[in-house]
Amino acid sequence: MARFRRSRIGTIAPINNTANLILLLQGKVYPDYACNSVSGTISRAALAELRHSVRSRVLELTIELEKSIPEASAVSLGPAIAASNQNSAVATQIAQQIIYGNVTSISATGDGAHINVAVGERDVDGLVQFLVQGGLSELDARELGQLVVTEEPESAVEPFGAKARKWLIDNLKKAADGTWKVGVSVATDLVKEALLKYYGLK
Repeated sequence: MARFRRSRIGTIAPINNTANLILLLQGKVYPDYACNSVSGTISRAALAELRHSVRSRVLELTIELEKSIPEASAVSLGPAIAASNQNSAVATQIAQQIIYGNVTSISATGDGAHINVAVGERDVDGLVQFLVQGGLSELDARELGQLVVTEEPESAVEPFGAKARKWLIDNLKKAADGTWKVGVSVATDLVKEALLKYYGLK
């Protein structure tokens, strides 16, 4: 919420952070009024959703680590034992896909992590490659690619058409049963991010 007072003459002191918004609002909302302060609120529902998202990703991370690296569940006291390079790479890949899966596709190898977020507008091949690198099977990624060519998104915020939405609902079980190499919540975010880029909405 912004508060205004009538002020035709005034001085501007050095500003930073949210004060930049005050300058942007000066004279734009109400002519001849100066904006004195800007404040914002976060709803309880938004905080609850954030907490739920963090908890679900931590749970997915724990389950995937235990499934892929069984010895990760064994906790023992004593001298530290160096993990094998292969296990370290697998753990890094799982963590990156689950924690950052809605932002980018990251794969870890012995020489470091490789990041690829290139999905050109209306580039079906780029879309398919992005989804495969994110953990979907190539067959499923190509099936989704064929669907999005035939329809437009419902809105700039919701980049799913009717066919793509039905496809996602029907196929999310593959994330739950381990067919896809990505968790359920991350798979949803991954597909949404890919479609936003494909349709040029982001």
